[in-house]
Amino acid sequence: MGFVLLSFQVWPTINPFVNGGASGMLATCVIQPIDMIKVRIQLGQGSTVQVAKNMVREEGVGALYKELDGLCGAPLVKIYSE
Repeated sequence: MGFVLLSFQVWPTINPFVNGGASGMLATCVIQPIDMIKVRIQLGQGSTVQVAKNMVREEGVGALYKELDGLCGAPLVKIYSE
């Protein structure tokens, strides 16, 4: 019974941290494919459509999300370091 009461008292305190971390990770997951295509365009590999098609055809859909594992943890680290 005490644990349930404690969890209701703690939740208002950690709620902003949880929501901030989740929104940061979601934003990173949405922006990552766009950023990967942008980098390949800057390297001179073609237009937006050409780069996206080549990435998916040659490397699979996972190519759009390379290095995502490190980026998803970054919003949480930023929250707790402020």
